[in-house]
Amino acid sequence: MKRLTASIALATALALSAPAIAGSHAMSPSSEFSMARPDGSQIKGTFKVISGDIVIDEKDLTSSRVNITISTDSIQADTDASTEELKSDKFFNTVEHPEMTFVSKEYVSTGPGKGRVTGDLTLLDVTREVTFDVVQDDTGFTASGTIKRLDFGMSYGQDEIDDDIVLVVKSPKLKN
Repeated sequence: MKRLTASIALATALALSAPAIAGSHAMSPSSEFSMARPDGSQIKGTFKVISGDIVIDEKDLTSSRVNITISTDSIQADTDASTEELKSDKFFNTVEHPEMTFVSKEYVSTGPGKGRVTGDLTLLDVTREVTFDVVQDDTGFTASGTIKRLDFGMSYGQDEIDDDIVLVVKSPKLKN
């Protein structure tokens, strides 16, 4: 199955399961991604400009919030040609849509070190509610979820490229 997979190193809502870091935190994360081509090869790269903040309410984790902004124009793939194609209106259309954002709405604990964060993802001026499963371990946090690229109007190559975009968000532990 061909997928666009993004692995974004973020100090995001992943930290919501760790009340020892209550308070407000600025984020300066990094990211990487890969996308399968029809021939099975991969386009790999990063988003170079990502920012955000997280507010953790130790007394009520469900009141905690995260906001993330990614500069789509900061995308950099494994080749210049791939970078330009991803920036084009075929994919991220960075001229007309210079940012994508995630704003959390709800966090639900599903067990020790586990939970789900739900929020609004805006990409290509389309906002959809998405949910990420969250897991905490000794090194940090991981959130994962799948979105449908067609839901955001990213229809280029729909006969050749899978509709699923699998997002895996990783972050080291936040510290006070």
